[in-house]
Amino acid sequence: MKKGVAEATLYVYGFFLLFCYLLILVLLSFFGSGFEEKLVAAEVNANRMSLLAYLQTPVEFAGMSINMRELIIHSYYSKDYGLLDEKTREIFGKLYPKKGCLTWNMDFLVDGNSVHEIKNYNGDERNIAVAEMSMVYEDKKMEVRLAEIC
Repeated sequence: MKKGVAEATLYVYGFFLLFCYLLILVLLSFFGSGFEEKLVAAEVNANRMSLLAYLQTPVEFAGMSINMRELIIHSYYSKDYGLLDEKTREIFGKLYPKKGCLTWNMDFLVDGNSVHEIKNYNGDERNIAVAEMSMVYEDKKMEVRLAEIC
């Protein structure tokens, strides 16, 4: 082979490798958006775990040890949310800020109607992740919603 032909095939081979590399980068950028959706789903699951742990957290009430779920039910029927607010802020105060999320809001609903909320943030809630848990007590559907503001 002549010198010019060998160098030309080397350049063609180099351009082919560069083209393949760029093609792979473009293809990976299209499939990379699915990874972001998986991260959001993982964050929502983490919020559900935080909410579940919150509902099972033991607290002292009238000399007895009860969990937060029972305190929510008691607070609803007695219409006294002072201890619930205090214990909720105590529990979540240890967790936040975390992973870029600065604060949280909590909402308590009975049969779809909001009966109490604990707001740590009153601004624009653009980037929030919401987790909710439902429980039934004496024919009342009670829901607890945790909104994580990031």
